[in-house]
Amino acid sequence: MDLNYRAITRTLGDILTITGLLMLLPFVVAVVYHEPVCMRVFLSVGIFTTAVGIAVLSAVRESAMEMRMRDGFLMVAISWLLVSAVSAVPFVLTGAIPHYADAFFESCSGYTTTGATILTDIEVMPRSILFWRSFAHWIGGMGILVFTIALLPEMGIGGQNIARAETPGPVFSKISARMSDTARFLYLMYAGYTVAETILLMLGGMNFYEAIVNTFGTVGTGGFSIWNDSIAHYDSLYVESVITVFMLLSGASFNLFFLVVTTGLKAFLQDSEFKLYLLIYGLSTLLITCGMSVGHGADFWASLRISSFQVASLLTTSGFATSNYVMWPTFCQMILLLLFFVGGCSGSTSSGVKVIRVLVLIKALRANVRSKLHPNALTNIRVDNRIIPTETISTITSYLFLYLGVMFLVGSTLTILNGLNMIDGLSTAATCLGNVGPAFGVMGPAANFSGLSVFSKYLLSLTMITGRLELYTIMLLFSRRFWNPYRY
Repeated sequence: MDLNYRAITRTLGDILTITGLLMLLPFVVAVVYHEPVCMRVFLSVGIFTTAVGIAVLSAVRESAMEMRMRDGFLMVAISWLLVSAVSAVPFVLTGAIPHYADAFFESCSGYTTTGATILTDIEVMPRSILFWRSFAHWIGGMGILVFTIALLPEMGIGGQNIARAETPGPVFSKISARMSDTARFLYLMYAGYTVAETILLMLGGMNFYEAIVNTFGTVGTGGFSIWNDSIAHYDSLYVESVITVFMLLSGASFNLFFLVVTTGLKAFLQDSEFKLYLLIYGLSTLLITCGMSVGHGADFWASLRISSFQVASLLTTSGFATSNYVMWPTFCQMILLLLFFVGGCSGSTSSGVKVIRVLVLIKALRANVRSKLHPNALTNIRVDNRIIPTETISTITSYLFLYLGVMFLVGSTLTILNGLNMIDGLSTAATCLGNVGPAFGVMGPAANFSGLSVFSKYLLSLTMITGRLELYTIMLLFSRRFWNPYRY
């Protein structure tokens, strides 16, 4: 039961090689927009990273690729930290983000699709730098290791264990017999979303660069923008509508869309999680629209336009903004805050608690209420005609307690170290743990995270990765049983 360090090291070599090669894309952007400093940095860092990756692969060429679940957890944790750390280097060397703590925060925010930023003026940044941080959304949206599995078929044996440790959601299911085939199919769908939205945004007046960068933030449910006022910069109902649709598509399960392709539209009607997902979106949009128009006299259609976009953004943990919702009525803010904890569907690019967990908890609560009326009745909890085992319900309940515990721990630390009030500290912790992006109060959509202490930025960076990997992947590494299984 020893960890397969050689296989882990070899896979890290693959990841470093791929990361270095990916830096050629922002290099091309720097060439197009005549940014000589960025050209040199991306080319040199890319070559060096690729060379290190190839050297690692050469050193462990003969290693077996079989990976168990413990190997997968360690692999995923190291990979996300390593890629975030390496990808932060160009930010520092170009001078765009001089301090490494800030650069690491920005890099983690990109790969975890959080969208929180320390940049105070986004529009003065080089185009290649903005492309690189948004491209991180696209890679991190489906998962760094899933991306690697899609490119490297030799990881097919242990790939399932890696994907389970990395993919957001309570369950990761294979679409085909080989994990590499599953990963490639998912990325084919992902690429299809990317191409479709890019074309539609260009039809709305964006140039290719703007369209592709905004698409990265949408299909990866990340939310980085190239403008200080985010999507509000365009002031276009068409643009907002296109982005809203693709945020909702990306927040739904990719496995579900595979079923739609293979079995027809009836798969939508049979999926309880998807139906609850749409219900939460529609009900939240309606309540906020009524809260702003009826309760505070705002124009109904203007309120509907703003709320439909912002609800989709926060529900799918995208983090785009067309309005400073910190200024909204308290009732509307409360609904948005609840969406922080919901997130999208399992098997999507969204983070958060996930709709399927909310659904199971609702059904468990109803079953508990019925048991009070009929104590001797045997009540099974079903989702889509499948009985949910008791241990699964217990695991979901434990996950929520752990989720809230981590949020309160991080929030309290932020409050103490940075002089925030408890609400601001908790909302900041919640937005990073849920990979949402902007928070409430002083960390709202019109602000940024630059004023936090260096320790807080590293803490929130780890919080973002922990939330993206569903808590347990990181938390297990702090367990003695993980490192010494024979002692227990």
